Amino acid sequence: MIFSGGYGKANRDEQASEEAQEEFAKLLVVIAAVLLFIVSAALSVNEARYAIWGQTVRTQDFKRTDVMRSRNMRKVAVVRYTFLDGTKTRTEEDEVDIDFPFPAANAVDVQYIPGTDSSRLLGHRRVWPLWILGGSILVIAWQACRFWRFYKS
Repeated sequence: MIFSGGYGKANRDEQASEEAQEEFAKLLVVIAAVLLFIVSAALSVNEARYAIWGQTVRTQDFKRTDVMRSRNMRKVAVVRYTFLDGTKTRTEEDEVDIDFPFPAANAVDVQYIPGTDSSRLLGHRRVWPLWILGGSILVIAWQACRFWRFYKS
């Protein structure tokens, strides 16, 4: 105790260590939110492409096959369809849940991006990346506000 800097130094060191751990935990939250933001933004790009450039076409030439997927032991519907992209005939497929709402008519609506090999059944959206993107933006904004208040004080 004599060579450790006097009485009370151990308590100050413990308090400083706890504060450093709290700040490090906050930093980890921000890093995780930024990583989630980057990944979900990359996954959300496809939804944005369909929203901006997507076109819809109705096709009568489709075949639905119900398949059991072994990786998660659930039944899915694989729909193979043919449609015209300008003058080019495209044959593609999409995998949807077994309870996907198909129209009563013997036709299916397909959303596609002209000039690419990207298409899907109309209504088959992947919104979970958008939710994660929104959540990560909220966490980043919340931490930025907390940092700004700390910086100003």
